[in-house]
Amino acid sequence: MALDIFGVSGRLCDHHAFLLTAMLARLGAINADIAALDQEIASFAAAVERMDEMPGIGLAAVHAIITEIRLGSKPSATARHA
Repeated sequence: MALDIFGVSGRLCDHHAFLLTAMLARLGAINADIAALDQEIASFAAAVERMDEMPGIGLAAVHAIITEIRLGSKPSATARHA
């Protein structure tokens, strides 16, 4: 029983190889998105730590506050853009 490049035993036709390649490409793109989001989140780490030290403010509240006030973003041109 031989294994091919995908570690699958048995028959792997061109259609299956195509689907597996597409799925692997999607996983690669998702991993790249996660890395970009991790970098974006890391930019708020100092603010999260400072706000988390406030009495009565938990980590979930800090995340909600940062999300609502869009920390680090430019002000909206009008209320309609907010």
